[in-house]
Amino acid sequence: MWRGEAVRLAYPELRLGGLELDLARRTAAGAVHLDGWTLTGDGGSLGLRYPLGGGALAAEVNLADGRARLRPEGIGEGWLGYQPDTTGLTGTLILNRALPGEVIVRGRNRALELSWLHPPSDWLPWGPGRLEARVGLDGAWTARYRGGQARLDAAGDLRSAKLELDTPWGGGTVRYRDGWRGKLHLAQWPVPPLDAGLDLDWTGAAGGAALVGELAGDAGRMSFNLRADAERWRPQVESAAFVIQGMRIERLPKVLNRLPYASGRVDATLSYTRGLWAGRLVSEGLTVAGETYPMETALYWSDRLKTLELTLGQSRIETRLEEGRLDLRGELVRLPLHFLTGAWAGPPPGTAYWTGAVKASVPLDDPRSGYGVLVGERLDFAGEGKRLRGEAALRYERRTLYIDALDLSGDGRIHGGGYWGPDDADLTVEVKDTVLTPILGVVPQWRPYRPRASGSLKLRALGASAWLEAEGFDVGVAAVDGRFDWLRIERDGERLRVGGAGTLTRPYGGRWTVSGQGRADALSLQIEGSAELPLIGKVEGVRGTLKLPGTELDLRTPSARLEGRLRPLVLRLTGELPVAYPEYYLQSGTVRPDLLLTYADGGFTLSGETEVVRAVLSRPEGKREVAFKEKRYRYPLRFDRVRFFSKGGLLIQEPLAQGEAEGEVFLGGELADPYLSGEVVGLRGEFLLGRHRFTVDQAWARFSPVAGLYPDIYLRAHTRLRSAEGEIDLYLESEGRFVREGGRARLVLEPRLWAQSGGRLLPYSQEELLGLLALGGESTVAEGVASLAIQNLLISQLEYELAKALGLDVFTVQTDVFAGGDVSTTQFTVGKYLSPDLFVSYSLDLGGRQVLGAEYRIDGLRLRVESELGGELLEPQVRFSMLYAIRPDLDLILKLRTGELRLGVEWRF
Repeated sequence: MWRGEAVRLAYPELRLGGLELDLARRTAAGAVHLDGWTLTGDGGSLGLRYPLGGGALAAEVNLADGRARLRPEGIGEGWLGYQPDTTGLTGTLILNRALPGEVIVRGRNRALELSWLHPPSDWLPWGPGRLEARVGLDGAWTARYRGGQARLDAAGDLRSAKLELDTPWGGGTVRYRDGWRGKLHLAQWPVPPLDAGLDLDWTGAAGGAALVGELAGDAGRMSFNLRADAERWRPQVESAAFVIQGMRIERLPKVLNRLPYASGRVDATLSYTRGLWAGRLVSEGLTVAGETYPMETALYWSDRLKTLELTLGQSRIETRLEEGRLDLRGELVRLPLHFLTGAWAGPPPGTAYWTGAVKASVPLDDPRSGYGVLVGERLDFAGEGKRLRGEAALRYERRTLYIDALDLSGDGRIHGGGYWGPDDADLTVEVKDTVLTPILGVVPQWRPYRPRASGSLKLRALGASAWLEAEGFDVGVAAVDGRFDWLRIERDGERLRVGGAGTLTRPYGGRWTVSGQGRADALSLQIEGSAELPLIGKVEGVRGTLKLPGTELDLRTPSARLEGRLRPLVLRLTGELPVAYPEYYLQSGTVRPDLLLTYADGGFTLSGETEVVRAVLSRPEGKREVAFKEKRYRYPLRFDRVRFFSKGGLLIQEPLAQGEAEGEVFLGGELADPYLSGEVVGLRGEFLLGRHRFTVDQAWARFSPVAGLYPDIYLRAHTRLRSAEGEIDLYLESEGRFVREGGRARLVLEPRLWAQSGGRLLPYSQEELLGLLALGGESTVAEGVASLAIQNLLISQLEYELAKALGLDVFTVQTDVFAGGDVSTTQFTVGKYLSPDLFVSYSLDLGGRQVLGAEYRIDGLRLRVESELGGELLEPQVRFSMLYAIRPDLDLILKLRTGELRLGVEWRF
């Protein structure tokens, strides 16, 4: 045996576990797991893989000449290579996800050099630190660490070592040569996460090594004493004792990782002597999701026998593992199943209590040949305002499941009985109008997905046949909700038949039907339906297949295809799709995606590219500024430089601006914090400012990872207008950036104006050029004009801010005060859409004139009624107008006011 694996040598064949090596031919086949490494033989090469930091280190060794190369997967970049008898070790490896900070390893012919700069850590009483190390192929090594006032120096080879530690809390020197010798002493070493201090003494001498210490603080107190054989390079522990008093488990990181929803104080003892561990843990009150129970556990652990006893409240459970057989026995008095699973899976959707007994005996090498008995004398499930109570008795023996009793009633009913074995069956289980969510919540693996179910089901097994029926059955998992209008799954021997139809209600709407038949190990399901998808809208004519048990999926629409497998998840989307997202200025468009969605190590990854064939961008009706509401998502989705590009076709179509752009950007980061990199440039464009049409000379939007999804914007444009100098060229240059305010990102522009004539720069100020724009270029620049232009801009901003604050769709101010007019002519107008078709308004000027109006529009017809009173009018004046669009270029107009009727036609050509 070596590292727990059997070794057999019969030259030239060497077998190590499941790995076979031919030493003469230098080939390998099979695989073996050793100390975390996976070794895989592939003909003339040997692959090695070691999981690390959410990724792995992977190496390949050429068995013919000994060449090797090591590279990171998902945790860094670069490589390390080894060439025997020539260049030795070469290359550079950078790890930026395996450990906090960055680790750089360089190959230097006969040695490796390592440099690690780590950021501040909660567990170290100083800030950042740096480790520099060198390891030679001859076994010689050195290491040097500096962090704050702490210093560690070490050096050695295959037979000796020396370590020197010096810190403000103590230190010492330790040497190894045929045994460990020396002393280390630390006093009140700070441990900030536990708000505690550590006292530690290590002594190495000819008689052995001893480690004695105590950790005390707000989280509790722990003392320990270890004795070891110090004559080996790796000291062998001979005895150990740990005592814990009043420890708060929620302050212990390892416990917090496994039981994140549990809290309370515990007392514990743990001892080790001659291969035997024995321990005891007691808590007067362990709390999960607001419930508290007394708990006690006892542990006995050796190579031959392992036992664990748990007492929770009045329930007691014993487990015993001996000679490959697991035995379980329990006497349960209102055992809170939701409490046990909630400690690590999160707050339950309800409560589940079990009074009864459990007994089982399972051989680990053939679990199906074991037996078990579950008796629920009183079962009580509650949640979502519903409750089920009753009894159940289940047996499993001789590879057959027996339901001797099953009857739960209350808000719905679950009942049944019978048996189901490999050769024969006579079983009925029926669920009637029942909310199953509290029962599903007992399964800890399902808890993070918040499973929900309610409705009616019936399961029937008879002989070699079985079928499951559902009708009006609602289901939900995480953010997905749907309904089985009907479903029937039939099994006859080895053949399955499936049929059903249903709807999807969340996160997107959809309808589907499914049908298929075949062997259980080769079932093909036909899927048809429709879906309402974001960006795309309603997609009709979705057809495809799902093959089981391999979960191969192939869905097609008239213009796109989604194919791959569901487990493990690998899906590819290709084709051409229409898109629209008016809320974010995308009115319509067409894209050609080639995207890949995968799932591994607890997270999703999206990669690939999408060509934007056409996209029409404009503000939704009523929007007056460019602003985006920032959202944060918690789904574990990572973007792997997803490429979006357009070769023209990005169209800006505003009433006062038109243009076209192209570019290339890359989407990266996590869904909770994504970012873009790349650039979009303008190809052509023009816009109106006042009565002047500007032509775009240059425009771009540049994205940077540090700015998230928001770009820096640049625009330069020009127009011609008249002034006192005659015809002049007016230039506008603006830089823009997005500013985050209250969960929104708003575009802020910084414009600059200048004028030229005949290539000569004209001496106009910014205010004078604004004045020219405000007056339409019809007057020379005179005193007060610039002020007038600025005041008009201020009034426009006042209108917008007041409308936003008052919740109005329209708020306008009309005044001639800044041009020398009478203040009494100043008029205020407010308006609101009561529905998409009905608009009401009210106007008031400072002379007392009031106008109340209403306008209704539908299918080309516009009706408006106004009533005016005040000012010089002694009686109300009523006005009525109607406009009807006979054709797109022809309108019929009718106007009626007190004592007057007008009829007209407007023809546009």
